[in-house]
Amino acid sequence: MEQSKRDGAKVFVAVGGWSYEGKPLQPVFEQVAASDDTRKLLIENICAFAEEYNLDGVELDWEHPNKNTIADYEKLAVELSAALKLMGKETTAALNGAWSSTAGPEPSMVLTDECLKSFSFINVMAYDTNNTDHSPIWFSGTSIDYWLNRGVPAEDIVIGMPLYARPSWKQFRHLVAE
Repeated sequence: MEQSKRDGAKVFVAVGGWSYEGKPLQPVFEQVAASDDTRKLLIENICAFAEEYNLDGVELDWEHPNKNTIADYEKLAVELSAALKLMGKETTAALNGAWSSTAGPEPSMVLTDECLKSFSFINVMAYDTNNTDHSPIWFSGTSIDYWLNRGVPAEDIVIGMPLYARPSWKQFRHLVAE
């Protein structure tokens, strides 16, 4: 951590993801974000963690909000961002590309402008389109165009790149060795 800071790198922690111990995290996010009390507690704990470990920011990785949960996602994103800003820290989000292989275009389409304004930048998951052609290069371009058209400045879009292959799930170092 200290070396990263000396080198001028920013250090973030991602909160969430697809699953934990094989169980999807989406229902957990839905339950926590729907309650003012539990959402507040989550934000307090995230802020305490960011402070304790001297992080520069936090990435929100809720996969995936939908039309029924977007209002709660927005509350979480906006409130987390406000709390972290008071600490001089940033908020970002892991967002789908132009669509999700598991949820279609809805997670990207329902994201509100208010959500997008609360993020310092976005990390776009431009991969996992399906199992046979899961990370085509054209999907990165399509995803960049999608978020640009949604009003996200180009300098605030970071494209995620998988370092694995499907269906093999080999690690990058093994792919290179072949």
